[in-house]
Amino acid sequence: SRRNFRAKLQQIRAIAADDAVAGVRLVVEGIPGLAKSIDLLAELSALKSAGKTVVCYTETLDRNSLLFCSLADQLIVPPSGMIVLEGMLAELMYYKDLLDSLDLSVEVLHVGAYKTAYENFALNEMSPGQREVIEILLDEYFTQLIGTVAEQRGMSEDEVLAFFDQLLVSPADAAAGGLIDAAVYEDEFDDVMDVLFGADH
Repeated sequence: SRRNFRAKLQQIRAIAADDAVAGVRLVVEGIPGLAKSIDLLAELSALKSAGKTVVCYTETLDRNSLLFCSLADQLIVPPSGMIVLEGMLAELMYYKDLLDSLDLSVEVLHVGAYKTAYENFALNEMSPGQREVIEILLDEYFTQLIGTVAEQRGMSEDEVLAFFDQLLVSPADAAAGGLIDAAVYEDEFDDVMDVLFGADH
């Protein structure tokens, strides 16, 4: 829920200010939306700026979770894990046929090709103007995503793009290319935790 997510962001903020905490372990559950991933990235960036170590062991990594997981000091996916890096997409629903079947219609007056409010009630498909605007926005988001991941992983943007071109990336290949730090199982990750935080972490 939104309330739980806000509480988690506040918890990260509190940890950043707590001198007794050396670092955090990210646990990725489910598929976060892009907006949540951006919020997490901001809070985790502040956490790292406060001198905290961030580690992440995750069974699955997708485009959105990579956005914030890529800043981890140790990002590890097991050899049996899944990395799926799809491009950006937008899904819009159009209701004209549904309204027609109910003998309803919506009159929408647009002034200009890029005035597309409520067109989903009056059309069966996206107008050229709406498509152009959405494509520009998706390109902008994707460019920012690639740039952010590249910077955080110490890679070139072309190297990051090459992984997205694969779509399905094996953890071994991701580790070899620097997208993640290692493709090992959780017991080996726990050994890394012992080194970073001590045996009593």
